[in-house]
Amino acid sequence: MNLSGGRQAVPKFEDFPLRDFSVSSHRDSKEFDIEEFGKDVDISRHTSSSSKPTNTSQLTRVPRTSRQSFVTTDYFRKTHSRLKSTDSAFDAEHQPQKLNRHVLRDMLLSVVLAGLTAPFFWYGNWALRLHRTRVPDHEQFQGTVEYGKKLATAFPFVFALILGRTMKQLAIMRLERGTTLGALEQLIGSRSLGSTFITQILVRRWNLAALVLFIIWAFSPLGSQSSLQILNITNVPIVTYPDVQYFYTESSPGFSSGDVWNIPALNALFSSILMAPAAIRDASMDLWGNVKVPDISRVQENIDFKKHGGWIDLDPAGLVNGFQYSSILGIPLGNIRPWGLTNFQMETSYLELHCYDNMTRTAEGELDFFKNNSTTRARNGTFGGPLTPTPGFFTFTINGAYNYGPFNDISIFLNWTEKVDALTLRFQSLHGITVWCPITTTYVESNVTCQSQDCAVTSVRPSTRPHPHKNFTNLGFEGAFSGFTTNLELVSAAKVHASTSTAVELFLADPNSATRAGFGVADFSNITAEDISLRLQEIINAYWYGSYSPYAMMGNLIPKDTSNSANPTMPENNTPFITDLTKSYITTNSTHTFLQEIYTVNFEWLSVLFAASTICLGAAVLGALCNFGIKGPDILGYSSSLLRDNMSVQGGAERHIWMEVIERGSMRICRLGLWIRMRMRGVR
Repeated sequence: MNLSGGRQAVPKFEDFPLRDFSVSSHRDSKEFDIEEFGKDVDISRHTSSSSKPTNTSQLTRVPRTSRQSFVTTDYFRKTHSRLKSTDSAFDAEHQPQKLNRHVLRDMLLSVVLAGLTAPFFWYGNWALRLHRTRVPDHEQFQGTVEYGKKLATAFPFVFALILGRTMKQLAIMRLERGTTLGALEQLIGSRSLGSTFITQILVRRWNLAALVLFIIWAFSPLGSQSSLQILNITNVPIVTYPDVQYFYTESSPGFSSGDVWNIPALNALFSSILMAPAAIRDASMDLWGNVKVPDISRVQENIDFKKHGGWIDLDPAGLVNGFQYSSILGIPLGNIRPWGLTNFQMETSYLELHCYDNMTRTAEGELDFFKNNSTTRARNGTFGGPLTPTPGFFTFTINGAYNYGPFNDISIFLNWTEKVDALTLRFQSLHGITVWCPITTTYVESNVTCQSQDCAVTSVRPSTRPHPHKNFTNLGFEGAFSGFTTNLELVSAAKVHASTSTAVELFLADPNSATRAGFGVADFSNITAEDISLRLQEIINAYWYGSYSPYAMMGNLIPKDTSNSANPTMPENNTPFITDLTKSYITTNSTHTFLQEIYTVNFEWLSVLFAASTICLGAAVLGALCNFGIKGPDILGYSSSLLRDNMSVQGGAERHIWMEVIERGSMRICRLGLWIRMRMRGVR
C-alpha cells in the first residue's frame, strides 16, 4: 500500500495473474452463490448485456470437496468491471482533499513524552552532586532513597510508553516507504521487553535488528534498578589536627600563697572524689571526666625504658597489667571532640610516696604533737608541722623545709646542681598507725587516647624535658605545707565523733570503707607499707592538685564566662586560686581521626541510569520526527483511524454505500483470503 501522498497509479485488476480461487466460508458449509451476492450489489447496472451469461453452462461448477466450492474467474472479471465503473463514478464526484493532521496535538504529546525523562536525569545529577559530601542527617538520605524507589517503580512504565510509541511510528513510516512483512512484524511486535522476545521467536528473524532491539529493551529493568543502586553511604576516615588543652600541673599551687580562695569548693571536690565508688576509682577518668595519670614507678618492676624506646604501653583496663594511678583526681582536658578518636601527648607531674616498712602502731588515744605547747609549730625530734586541730584524728609532719621563704615554687630550683635529699613525711593516725614516707616529685610524659570523650593514658615514659630535681617538692615550703595539712585535717575531722575514724583514715585502711566516716573505725591490722604508700599518695595528690583550681577541676578548664559581676571587688577574670587563666592550662596539638559518613555514587549504575534515560529521550525525539514524516493515517493497531482521518469517506448515502461495500464485499472477501486493494482517495 503506498500512502506517500498525491494521486498514485492504482494497480489494475488485470495486472494480477488470474486463476481459480479456492473459496471457503468459515461460518457455514454453503456454496458461494453468485446470485445471492448479486442481490446486495446490482451488477447489471454496471455491465453490458452482452457480458451476462446466457445460461449456466458458461459457469463451470466443481463439486464441493471438503466443504469447499470453486467458481470460475469469469465472475471475478465481471465483478471487477462493475467495481471499476463504480470507482469512476465516485472519482467524478470527489476531488482530492488533504488528510486531517493533528499537528499541535502530536507536538504536545512529543514534548510531554520527552519531559517524562527529566526526573531521571535530575536524580542522576543530584546523586553526582552529593558524591563525597558529608551526610548532614539520615533524614536527607532516607528522603533521597525514597525518591529513588519511586523512580524505580515509574521507569519501566515510562520506558515502555516512549519506546512502544516510537516503534509503532517507525513501523508506519517504513510501511509508507515500502518494507517487508517480516520487518514490519518485527517492529510492531517489539513494544515491550516480553513481546520483543516472543516476536523474534515467532517471526524467526534473528538478525542485527533483533540484537539491537534486545539491547535497547534490556535497559528497561536495568534503568529501574539503577535508581536504587547509585547512591550509598560510606564511612571514611577523616584526619584533622585540632588544638587541645590540659591542666598545667607546674602552675602556681593553691597553697603556695598566703591567701587561699574557695576552700569550701576544694573540700567538696575532695570529699566527692574520696568517697567515689570503686568503678570510678579504678577507671581511667574521674567523676568530672579528668584523665588519670598512671604511677610510672608502679607500672611494672624492673622495666628498662630504653629497650622500649622510652615508652611503656599500658592496658587502659587498669589493673590488668598491675599499674596503679598516681591520684584519684585526674588531669582536666579541654576541647576534646565528642566524636572520633583523639590522640595527643601531655606533660604532667605528681607527688610520689614510698613508705618505709617500719610502720608502728599508734598508742590508742594519743598523738605526739599534743604534747607540744607551742602556738605556732609542733615538733617531735626532727619532724615538725602545724598544730593538730582539736579533736585531732591524724597529723602530718615533715623533717625539713627550704630556706626560700614560707611560700614559693620549686621552679626556682630548675638549675640547681647541688645534691639534695628527699624530705620525709610522717603520718600518724589516732586510731591506727605511724608511717614514714620519703616524698618526691615525678615528671612524666603521657600518650592520651580519647574515644569520643572517654580518655585514657595508653603509654607513659619519664619526661625528657628539663625539670628541677625530683627530690624537690612544693610541700618543702613551710607555709605551703602548714596550710595544706591543716585544711586537709579540718575537712576530714569536721563533725566526726571522737570514737570513730575520718574518711581519710578509713580510705587508707580500705578505700571501699571511706563512706563509713563518722560511725566506723579504721582497721590497719592487715595493711602493708606499699598499700599505705599508694593510698596516702592518692589522697595527698588529690587535695594538693585540687587546690590549684577546684573550678577547673570540676569541668571548667576553659570557662565560658570568667567575669565576676556578682562581686565587683574581685578582679576581672578571677577564678579560685588562679588569677591568670592562660597559666592554668597548656595548649598542644592533637591528631583527631573520625569516621565520616559521606555519600558515594556507584558510577557503573549511574552510567546505566544516564544511558537508559538517554535512550528514552532519544526515542521520544525520534518518535516526534517520525510522526511529522508520516503522510498517511495511523492504521497500525487502530481500525477507526482508517475512516476517521480519510477525507474520502463522506456522510450520507455515499458513506453508506462505501461502508456497505467494505462490510458486505471487501471484508467478506478478505475472510476468503483474497488480496483487496483499498485505495485512499484524495490523499496528498
